[in-house]
Amino acid sequence: IKDFQDNLKTYSKTNRAGSVGVIGSDNEVNQTLFSTVFGVGNRIKTTEEVTEDDLASINNKSSEVEKLSDDFRSKNMNAFLSVSGYENQLKDATRGMIMGVKNITEYSTDTLMFGNYHALKGTKDNLAERNILLGFNYDNVNPEEHATNPTKGQEDVAMSVKDTIGIGSDVKLGADRTIAIGKGANAKGVESISIGTENLAGGEQAIAVGYKNIVKATHSGAFGDPNFIGTDASNTTGTYAFGNNNGTELKPIVTNHTF
Repeated sequence: IKDFQDNLKTYSKTNRAGSVGVIGSDNEVNQTLFSTVFGVGNRIKTTEEVTEDDLASINNKSSEVEKLSDDFRSKNMNAFLSVSGYENQLKDATRGMIMGVKNITEYSTDTLMFGNYHALKGTKDNLAERNILLGFNYDNVNPEEHATNPTKGQEDVAMSVKDTIGIGSDVKLGADRTIAIGKGANAKGVESISIGTENLAGGEQAIAVGYKNIVKATHSGAFGDPNFIGTDASNTTGTYAFGNNNGTELKPIVTNHTF
């Protein structure tokens, strides 16, 4: 043990070869460079095998690591990751900080994920990029089914989203450049914002702030609780509601450019 300790002190100061630190138990880290893993049962994998020559060729370019992100993606490697917690699962990920319990991210880059039961996924040709997920989600899946259905939040975040922020419990992000903050906040439309409890900002550039507001119109907003603007079938746009009980679930406001 002392020899190992002495060697670690000596080589970790100047030599980046190896470049992966793993502390804990039952962690599995494959085809990964420039990363750290702390905890129990974490998994970092890739969908395609990487040769030892590929790993060595990039690992030996440690002085140029900031320029290598494209190389990692093209070779299906994981890199620049910090993972801490219990049974987090990463696959084909670069530049991410994942902390918590049973979080999942695949084909992603530039990810900040703290809490539990988050799921963020992209595809090989369309990565999930620059996303922030913070919060503690409720898991209603039987633990025996976690292998095939690991979290309640599997579909809470849309595939391959970019530039989103989700803060709270059970938030939903349905498109690029969305913000959802609060319990059950749902930002579904492109560039929409949902802040509060169980609000839905469903239209493009819609905003819902307060409690159980439903905004399915575009370029529209509701502030208070609860207000209803637009339907899935209507083309409502430019309408805003302030206060309480404007429109109902059965008869929402569908007129355009209304305050």
